Amino acid sequence: MTVSLTGKSGNVADVDADGRLHTSGFAHDDFMFNLAMGNIPGASVVIKFGHGTVVGSTPETIWDGSSLTGITNYTYMTTPSVLYISSDAAGDGQVYEVQGLDGDYNMQTKQVTANGLTFVPLPKTWLRVYRVKNLGSTDNAGNIYVSDDNTDVGGNGIPDTLTNVKAMIIIGNNQTLMSLYTVPTGKVALVTQNVLSVPKGDDVEFTFLTRIPGGVFLVKDHVHVYQTKERREYRPYFLVEEKNDIEIKGKVGAAGGESSAAFDMIILNKN
Repeated sequence: MTVSLTGKSGNVADVDADGRLHTSGFAHDDFMFNLAMGNIPGASVVIKFGHGTVVGSTPETIWDGSSLTGITNYTYMTTPSVLYISSDAAGDGQVYEVQGLDGDYNMQTKQVTANGLTFVPLPKTWLRVYRVKNLGSTDNAGNIYVSDDNTDVGGNGIPDTLTNVKAMIIIGNNQTLMSLYTVPTGKVALVTQNVLSVPKGDDVEFTFLTRIPGGVFLVKDHVHVYQTKERREYRPYFLVEEKNDIEIKGKVGAAGGESSAAFDMIILNKN
């Protein structure tokens, strides 16, 4: 397998002795600058970041849904499904952008207008959702739910079965905080770093995991963080193949508690 790092005019990216990428023939000899500016076809940046409260002695997914739903281990869809968006505040009617994958692991991004407590179906079917953000001009008044079931006996805008929640926006955030991602078909992900942090007095053990389709999550890195921030830079970059899931989990150390986790990736076309 090879990946393309060729520029628009045939310029290429070179790797120096320290494993850093540089671009030659561009206005700026800085690979990350040219990547961010879209000067390198077939390459893009994805930054995933999540937040949650770790309460157990077994690893829990770092995502914002864990605190409100109590679902500490994120539940992945196994077949393409219709998704619905709802709010637990009747007045929410903003436009939301949903990013994820279809049943063939192709990237798809759709917009949908919320309608308060009503479960509004999203266009197409989905196998993964990894980001939702508010495109409106006002903050969401309630918590926003994206789920693969619209059963709501209580009529409160909250799915009756909380394991059906695939993404959510907590009041005040206007977008999801999810430390998980699935590499689209025809792509590879080069993980450049992860950043893990816990506040004063908290103690969390983090694991960085990947999973092939139909497989189990395998630990690729393990870090114990106590009331500080830990940045793990990967040189060479850590390569994750297409259709693989990536996730960061945490479990209680001596104290447990609030935690944040992020990982940065360069997404490249496969040749």
